[in-house]
Parts: sequence; C-alpha cells; structure tokens
Amino acid sequence: MKKILVLIFTVTTVQLFAQPARQSVQLTSYNFANDGFNISAGFPGRPSKDFSNSSNSQMLTLTDTKAGVTYALILTNTASNSIASQSAANTVQKLWMEASQRDVQQSSTIAGSSSTYLKYVSAKGTYISSHTFSSGVMMCQAMVLQKNNYVNDYSANYFFSSLSFGNYSNGNNNQTYSPGTYNVTYKKYEKVDVYNRNDGKWYPGKIRKINPNGTYEINYDEYKRGYEDEVGADRIRRLNNNPGTYNNNTNNNNNEPVIIGSYEKNQRVEVWDAKYNKWYGAIVLKVNYDKSYRVSFDGYAENYDEDVKADRIRNMTTTTASANLPYIKLRKFGKTTVEGNLSSGHIMQDLSWATTSQMACWPSIRDIEFEGKHVGYWFDLPEKSVAKITVAPKYTNRRINIYGYAGFDLKTTPPALVYTNICEASHPVWIGQPNLNEPAKPQTITFNTTTRRTTIYFAVAGARNVLDGDYTISIDID
Repeated sequence: MKKILVLIFTVTTVQLFAQPARQSVQLTSYNFANDGFNISAGFPGRPSKDFSNSSNSQMLTLTDTKAGVTYALILTNTASNSIASQSAANTVQKLWMEASQRDVQQSSTIAGSSSTYLKYVSAKGTYISSHTFSSGVMMCQAMVLQKNNYVNDYSANYFFSSLSFGNYSNGNNNQTYSPGTYNVTYKKYEKVDVYNRNDGKWYPGKIRKINPNGTYEINYDEYKRGYEDEVGADRIRRLNNNPGTYNNNTNNNNNEPVIIGSYEKNQRVEVWDAKYNKWYGAIVLKVNYDKSYRVSFDGYAENYDEDVKADRIRNMTTTTASANLPYIKLRKFGKTTVEGNLSSGHIMQDLSWATTSQMACWPSIRDIEFEGKHVGYWFDLPEKSVAKITVAPKYTNRRINIYGYAGFDLKTTPPALVYTNICEASHPVWIGQPNLNEPAKPQTITFNTTTRRTTIYFAVAGARNVLDGDYTISIDID
C-alpha cells in the first residue's frame, strides 16, 4: 500500500511580525510551472522557496511575510489522484486534532476545486486561516498566518482568490480562463450559473453578496456544494429561465431577502431573526391554518418554539449545518435507504474521543473495529419516535460497523466532539482477539425520542485496514 502523505506546515519556521496588518497589501501574481507545479498565486513580494523530495512525492513550500501577515502555499505532487485526495483529507484531520483552538471547519472551493476551509489556533499560538484541497495529483495548502488574531476575511480571501490553475508549460502566464462574460455585472440575490474549472461544468446558484473587490459570494443550489467566497464575473452567466421567486422587499438592515415558499411538517429550515441579524436552524413542527409555521430551534428548549411567517423562512444551508456531512431527508412512510462506499470517507487517526467517560461509545479495546475509513451522515428524528439504523456490507469480506449519537450541535462532529449524553455503537462481539476474516454481517444501532425532537449523527466505519467497500444504510422510523 502506498504511503499517504500528511503534510503539516510548521509555523515556527516562518518569521512572524509583532504587529498585525491593518489593511490588505497589494499582491503580485507568480506562477510556478518552471518548478514543476501547474499553479499561480499572488504574494506581496517574490516568495521564498523550499524544496523537498521523497520517492513518492515532490514538495514546494512558498512563503512571504508582509505587515505581520505570512502568506504560505504548500504544493505537493503525489503519485496519483487518489493519494492526493486522501492526503488532503488526512492533513485536515491532523491539523484540526492538533489545534489548541478550533473555530471553523467547513467545505468550500478554491481555484475551482473543492476544499476544506479551517480557522484555528496552532499549538504555538498562531492564528491560521487555511484551504486544503487536491487537484489531480497535486495536493495544496494555502494559508494566511498571524500572531494574536486572525487575519481579516477580506485580506485572507484576497490571497485565496489569487490561486489559479492554467497552462504554464513554457513558464508564461497563459492562464486558461473560464468561458464567462467579463464585462457583465450581477445583482445581489440574482440566480446564476457558475463555472467550475475543475470539471468544466456549470452549476446553478444565487449571488449572496457582492464583495468590495468586484467578485461575488455564491450560494449553490446543491447543498453538498456549499458556497464560494469570491467568484469572478468570468465564471458567471445569467440563467435563461425565470431568475427566482424572491420578493423585492427586505426584512432587516442587512437586506436579507424575503423568500416566499411553502414548507411541511418535519422539514428542516432556517429562520431569520431580525433582532440578531442571524439565521437559526430549525424544524417545522406544524403548519398553521393561517399559513404560518410553528418551528423548533436547534439547541433551544420548547419554550422558544415560535410561530413565524414564510417570509422569515428559507431552506437549510451551510449557515446552520455542517457542509461536510450529507443530510438524509427521511421518507414520510416506510424505510429510507442510502447507498455508499467507504472510499469516500477518511481514517480517524485518534479514536480516544469515543472511549472517554463523556462519550462511552465503545471501550478502547474495540478500537480495531473502527480503524478503517469513516463516512458520516445526519438526520432529524421527530418527537416520540424510534430510529433503527442498519448498515449492511455488500460483500462479506468488508467488515463495516456503525456508531452514532444524539444531540443538537451540527457544527461539531467526531473527532472534535467532546460530550454527548447518548452514544451507540454496533460491531461483532468477541473475547480476546477478533477474527477479522470472519464474514461481515449487518450492524444496527437504535435511538428514541420522547417529547422533544433531536438530531442524529451516525457514521459507518471499516475495521482495521478496511478502506473501501459498498454498503447499504437503512433507517426505519417507528
């Protein structure tokens, strides 16, 4: 098995100025084709280069510091696309586990590629904003670092948006641009198509914000795609159909749209609070006769339940739920099934969170049953319900187990989870040493609610060395 890279940027090797930057610095674009990496990026000045090579990879670390902010880009050419992708996932997990403070982890995009965006404080006390992603055989880490506080989002995004892939075979900056229109401007909340340079496809979305530098923040219609912070007009085109059903009125000082829609009982939504200028995750408990909705807010007791009009409600987005986890919408009647494969997950290097007294998912001697790849999911469990979740491996030589917990915090998932009052796990029972070659069987966990609905997080996990394998998840609600 080829060794999967885990690449961590050591902040102590970079000079950090004492004073933080007060405003964005001017960045100059540099390309690195002559160094063997098909990418360009903007830096305040010509970045320093640090090369390292191994039998399976070539690494280039680029850094430059200006006005107290360090800009860093780590590029690694690996042996294959799959190794690059897995290396990115492993690196994110290690960075997150070793952070002294964890603030943001969410899916995003950068340079046309899907990425994981982190904001965290390192063990050395450095505040870091980063994107980690892969493109073909290349794994990339883009970071801005500063002592004492995070770099402001505008300055960070200015650096991140400077990254691009193109044709630099001759060392010239002959960038391959998107087939959009450059001299067109778009309006806030306009429905558009956005071009993805990674796969050459257009994806529908909505302009959520117009940035000061003329780029646009996009919310994609597909929940799993999440959003992009900065997209140039060259990657946007107008839709040929009706641009949407948004009311021209607004309901707060931030000009949030009044979204006129219809919703049903047990549907997951977001509700706008004008007092705090914030969207809150919620569940529709009841559709009232006057077309208002009784909603239950995530993490709040039932005395906070409220009747709200449709103009304060919208469908779920990454504002209130993790973009890294697929959401399972349960069928109204009968069994809900989901197909999957462990290859889409990641190895959880540290399983100690599961064996603590606060969690007690399984004893540490059973860790071997969960040392393969993990794939997580979540869903909403209505009040007065029992959920039986079963994972059935397609092949008996793939030992796939299951665990889960009940709770309200949709932004914190294993291994960052520190407490839950209900955690269940299912795996083969054995005494002494397990026989990992015995035929795999379906595994089931069960959760129930009484008078209050809850959210359920669960994950399927391979036993040691089980890194792929098809499976079917079935969820029965009584």
